[in-house]
Amino acid sequence: MRASSIIAALLLSLSVGAWAEEPLSILGYTSAASFWAEMPKGWQSDTAAAKKIGAIFVLLPKTYTFNSAPIVIVASAYHNTTVENAMSQDSASFVADDPAIHISSVRRVVAKKGAQFTVRQFRSEKLKQQGYESVAYHQEGPDVVVLTLSAQFEPALNNGIPIFDEMLATFESSKIKVKVEQ
Repeated sequence: MRASSIIAALLLSLSVGAWAEEPLSILGYTSAASFWAEMPKGWQSDTAAAKKIGAIFVLLPKTYTFNSAPIVIVASAYHNTTVENAMSQDSASFVADDPAIHISSVRRVVAKKGAQFTVRQFRSEKLKQQGYESVAYHQEGPDVVVLTLSAQFEPALNNGIPIFDEMLATFESSKIKVKVEQ
């Protein structure tokens, strides 16, 4: 009896430990479809911040708040447009805030399920809030999903890019339309 209790406790602890290691996914949706991606390990969703800034979702390291995090991931969308138009609008907005901003199209990232992202970087020493961003654009039907890695300082952005790319690699479209009540 004692041996079976010990074995049962061991199996329970192993299964709970295995479950705790499973990656958590975050669901997002646009007017046209829904999508999900794995959250980076050690990160959490901040629904209050997402609601406040009008984002689909906001992710940040677990030990921080939205206002104190050195780096965050924000999901948003442009509706009824193209990747090129979304990138052009973002560039114009950044240039309006800082005419000396450095903008570069860095790379393309292809998710495991085939979603393709065009990633552009915006770097500004002048902008006080999140002057360093790596922005990934993906055409999702008539909408453009935008996932942004945003940092207060350039080293934080550089350190976060591998984490961001891992998240982009897990992006998957569900092609399910979600009705959102206004």
